[in-house]
Amino acid sequence: MATIYDLIEVTNISANTTYSAVQGNYIGVVDGMVSTALDDGEFDQGDVVTIGGTDYTIDLIQEPSNSGRFTLTDGTNLSFNPQSETNLDAVFLTVSDGVNTRYFIIANDSYGDMSIDEIRTGSLTDVGGSDAAIISTTNNSVSVVCFANGTLIECADGRIAPVETLKVGDAVKTLDHDPQKISSTGFRSVGSAQMFANLSREDRAIQTL
Repeated sequence: MATIYDLIEVTNISANTTYSAVQGNYIGVVDGMVSTALDDGEFDQGDVVTIGGTDYTIDLIQEPSNSGRFTLTDGTNLSFNPQSETNLDAVFLTVSDGVNTRYFIIANDSYGDMSIDEIRTGSLTDVGGSDAAIISTTNNSVSVVCFANGTLIECADGRIAPVETLKVGDAVKTLDHDPQKISSTGFRSVGSAQMFANLSREDRAIQTL
């Protein structure tokens, strides 16, 4: 049974969009989409896949039609570009279980470990033939920056507010994109083991002293 790792879950998938903690459209990273339908080496529209014990159908598969980028926490920009559907830089999946719809950005294994600050999509297009070769079959260390409860955020109106009190429509200051309005909010619980796993090597050493 094939397993896909490091699925970056977002609130929607759209072209020319920035995904980041500041934008409020990151949900987190899901480690483990499994399905015998993927044993043929392809994502196919209509495939049934299992995530966290729930079955979902792949409704839409998209790919870049011009360049986008992953921006890492150290400021490095890694582009993803139009490629052959036999080995895409990034795949954009929409799945549903008949009630809930979920959206995932999947990076090629060639990027390796990434601590992602933001993702910027360019133009997107549906894959030809409603299928594309599977990617991210290696369990790399991929994480996205989110804010813990209590993190203070500077708003466009000058106030400083805990992140958990912010609402859709609030304008917040960003490092390099001027004030931006929050488009959506979400949260997830993270256990101590996962938090430790996402620490840098240096921080792990400090934690274990």
